[in-house]
Amino acid sequence: MHTAHMKRLLSAGKFKRFICLSFTMLLLSPVAFLDVSYAASRVFYDDFEDGTTNKWSQDGNRNRCTVTTSAVDGLKGAFAGSRMARCNWNGTVAWNAPTKYESLTINSVPYTNEIFYRFKVRLDNNVNRTDGSSLKLLRIYYWDGNQATYRDIYATAFPGPSMNNRGNAGNTALTTYWGGAAGDNTGLSNSWHTVEYYFNHATGKIKVWHDKVLVRDNNVSMGGQKWLPFYLTSNFEDAHDATNYIYFDNIEIYSDAGTGASGSMSDATIGGSGSSTATPPPAPTNVRVQ
Repeated sequence: MHTAHMKRLLSAGKFKRFICLSFTMLLLSPVAFLDVSYAASRVFYDDFEDGTTNKWSQDGNRNRCTVTTSAVDGLKGAFAGSRMARCNWNGTVAWNAPTKYESLTINSVPYTNEIFYRFKVRLDNNVNRTDGSSLKLLRIYYWDGNQATYRDIYATAFPGPSMNNRGNAGNTALTTYWGGAAGDNTGLSNSWHTVEYYFNHATGKIKVWHDKVLVRDNNVSMGGQKWLPFYLTSNFEDAHDATNYIYFDNIEIYSDAGTGASGSMSDATIGGSGSSTATPPPAPTNVRVQ
């Protein structure tokens, strides 16, 4: 509506209040879209059907996880296709032995503000489930001595039907999810399960889903340090025996480094592949989430 016409319809006081309200709504409008993802593409995928772990890096001197077609407990085969990755923890060797735990690492993928991880995972029946410093898996870990850039988030094989989830984002210690949410059966060995992570640097949003159940929804001030590197497995400090197998399949990483994928990273509906050659629009910069 034309401004002069508005002045005729409203008193001077009401018109000023109308203008102030409109300006305030304009400034705050990005808040309504804080949890909306921009265009995305899949920047990493491995279903292990090529029989190798060549898409991954090695974690220091640790032995690499292997590709297998069958599980030791015989309960399930691969999630899809005929192959899956298998990693083991061996509690009978020295802490620095290459066989202490097997792992695979992704050191870097392209992204600016948003990144989303999706994993298919299954614990073998032979896993020792402990309630202290349990075996860690699906870990993002970065530490260079600066607390402000500290990154750590991981799942553990806790007693009960669910994995738990713990972490740190810089100076913020994230509340531990101890498991038990309705529908979260990620700790059970009788089927494959889905674990998903979402991070948004522009909004400070961190989300975690277990079996499509939202078990973490945090807002933190995270700065620019990336949520990388990613490790399939990490250390296990509680007492455990020589065979503790976990299986992984269909590992996907999506980011804002391109276009073509469908759905949204922020609500875990993202799917497809897309192209990582395009540049997404910039995220809002006039809103800071604490």
